Amino acid sequence: MASRPFAQILEARGIGIDHVTEHKQTDTTQWWKLGLRVKGAAVPLPTKIEFSRRGLDEGVAFGSVDANVARAYQLPPLMVSHYDAPTAFRQKVGALAGRRETQARDVFDLHHVLATGGVAGAVERLDAGVAERASANAMTIDFGMFKSQVLAYLPPEDQAHYDSSSVWDTIVLEVVDALRMGQP
Repeated sequence: MASRPFAQILEARGIGIDHVTEHKQTDTTQWWKLGLRVKGAAVPLPTKIEFSRRGLDEGVAFGSVDANVARAYQLPPLMVSHYDAPTAFRQKVGALAGRRETQARDVFDLHHVLATGGVAGAVERLDAGVAERASANAMTIDFGMFKSQVLAYLPPEDQAHYDSSSVWDTIVLEVVDALRMGQP
């Protein structure tokens, strides 16, 4: 956080670090909470930077960030490690099945991964107990939870599409159906 190159990257975009309030490091994750000074903002903007410490296991690919995403954030071409679709699917199912507090983002992310395709084998290889817990947990997430945990963070053009309880119900049912597809 204190490195000069990092500060220069931020400064080039009119951003500075106001304060760093928290740091956490576990075997799997490292993150910082900080406030950013941004031109035109009256108060520092709360921000969290998080890194996975899981390493490059099976299912991890190294490739470029989608050009549209990089362009939207005014980033140069960028290469990063990321999970392939089957690995992301398995991890999200595990998170949905095992979190202490169920998160709407897990269902939303699973729906997105399913829509991109390429996870059929991963669906069929799911542990039946994990798939059933994930299905049951998905059914507990109502539209209000989705609206507060996910919808508010989507780009405005996407918010208009997803701001409906019937759309959310369809997402949940499609995820549950996919989770149960490979089960006896």
